[in-house]
Amino acid sequence: MQHSTAFLIVEAIGLQLAAMARQQGVLHLDNPALPLNLRYVDEKRDRAIFHLQAGDRLLGKPGQRDQRSVRILVGAAALTEKSRRDADALHFLARMAMRGDAWRAVVRAQVGQELAAGPAREVDIEGQLTAVTTEGAGFISAFEIEYQQPYPVA
Repeated sequence: MQHSTAFLIVEAIGLQLAAMARQQGVLHLDNPALPLNLRYVDEKRDRAIFHLQAGDRLLGKPGQRDQRSVRILVGAAALTEKSRRDADALHFLARMAMRGDAWRAVVRAQVGQELAAGPAREVDIEGQLTAVTTEGAGFISAFEIEYQQPYPVA
């Protein structure tokens, strides 16, 4: 079974953020419902990094490939004595991960080839998505990655 390029990109970013969360000793949440309530997610941990796919749109159709853009939200939440400080530090790490190319290596390892995808560009976030957490503090950023989606010739 073949996966879409958008899925491979989002999955690779998720794996990268999960590894980062393990290093920091915090939760990683894949596609969580927002706003988060960390009290009900994990009783033992009070900080989290998360990501979710927030859209995929067609930009054009050159030949047998669609030119598309996937939108990914990354963020962090904390329910600690210094929630804002802790959430900001984790959010900064997540944003740094999005700016790098490490996710490309994860995709290459998964599918054995390079994807035709551009760099992650930070974009404005929709107003309704700014409520990250019900308690504590949270930060969220939106990124878009343009890519080409090939289709097999029938």
